[in-house]
Amino acid sequence: MCFSSKSIVKLGMQGNSGYRSSNRCPDRLIYYHCSETKKIGCRSIAKKRCNMSRMADDFFKSVSLSYKDAFELMMKSTSDSIYFKNCQSRFLFVSNAQLRRLNQTDMQSVIGKSDFDFFTKEHATQTFQEEQEIIRTGVPIIDEEEHAEFANGELLWSKVSRYPLYDHERNIVGTWGISTDITRLVQAQEEVTQANAKLMALSMMDE
Repeated sequence: MCFSSKSIVKLGMQGNSGYRSSNRCPDRLIYYHCSETKKIGCRSIAKKRCNMSRMADDFFKSVSLSYKDAFELMMKSTSDSIYFKNCQSRFLFVSNAQLRRLNQTDMQSVIGKSDFDFFTKEHATQTFQEEQEIIRTGVPIIDEEEHAEFANGELLWSKVSRYPLYDHERNIVGTWGISTDITRLVQAQEEVTQANAKLMALSMMDE
């Protein structure tokens, strides 16, 4: 049997088929409630996800690599800034790229601190409020363009996504986020805009 009464939890968003889905089930199955038949069941997509999960498990076993090893490799190697925070918006763990962004070299110098220790008060306050709202509602922020100013005056443009951090019982215990540095892209766009403005001004003078 693919589901039990204990496995059925709060249902999620309305789907195109009239089914409401949930991804909160511990056995990685997705359960559905049909608004027409009033019956609960699971669809084949759940089986596909379970098969994909087994495929990933088999691969990691074949190369003697654990999920923990893969996670640590990603956090060390990615150029994106990744962080995990508790419900007080204090850092629990960050990627090496985030360490460099904060001008730190040691993880212990970041753990337990917050954005107020590294950024201006204005930026840190805005980030804190957004993270607390995510903790309250469970609604993530996706691909937000953010202009940050560090306490030392350095400016940075980023594409940021922030998500709720869940424990095994699906309780929100903090937030996690990923940030991509787009400073050079924004600067290049500003240079093009300025150059076009100059050309426009020169063309008007010629007239």
